Amino acid sequence: MLYVTPFGHLYDDDAEDEPNQVRMSLLHDLISRELRCGIVIQSGCEDGNITASDNICGMSVDLCHTLAGSIDDGNTENVIFTIFQDEASALFGLEKGTVDVLLGLKANLNKDFGEVGSEGATFTMPYVYGNETGEEPVTVYSIATLDNDAVFASYVNCIILATVYAVSRGITRDSTLYMPAMTLFGKYFLWALKDAVEANGNYDEIYASNFGNVEVRGRNALNKLELPQLFNNPGLV
Repeated sequence: MLYVTPFGHLYDDDAEDEPNQVRMSLLHDLISRELRCGIVIQSGCEDGNITASDNICGMSVDLCHTLAGSIDDGNTENVIFTIFQDEASALFGLEKGTVDVLLGLKANLNKDFGEVGSEGATFTMPYVYGNETGEEPVTVYSIATLDNDAVFASYVNCIILATVYAVSRGITRDSTLYMPAMTLFGKYFLWALKDAVEANGNYDEIYASNFGNVEVRGRNALNKLELPQLFNNPGLV
């Protein structure tokens, strides 16, 4: 059967006059306020000082700045961090609006459906894969947003994709003028992809700054083969 995708509205000045209006996207709200970014503590966090960390924690922080820069015309500091000690409290904070995005969270599609009476979470493409063998579930770290805002979830995913796209085109932090314009989310975000890569560089640059220049990166390297190599997200089967 056909169904309606809940895209929401970025701009709707008359929304208050509509008794059944669709909720405006969070993306619209973030034009005029800070991005609230939640970080789930993982290995590599320096005694809770996330801005001095590397590995998963440091990369999560960098991607928060990348996302903030893409929204606020290159201003990567327009972000407020909240630290969570466990995934349960982090997801609760996302649901209650304490944070807009969650990083350092292990993606699991079981969370996509939420609990009874709660919102589910939507996950972006992975930004870090674990190094498990193919015989065991692969750890996947993705950015989580609320399931009820398809516009914002799509935008966040586009920003992560932009860092990987830049790698595939040989675009670095010093050559972001070669990043394409994007009209999908309106003219305000025309150069969001450029601003995203300008913030901390492409995926390779962000990875290297947090994990070092590792020669063999396994799943965390651009797949240059002709055929894709895909992994089921945890909770899918």
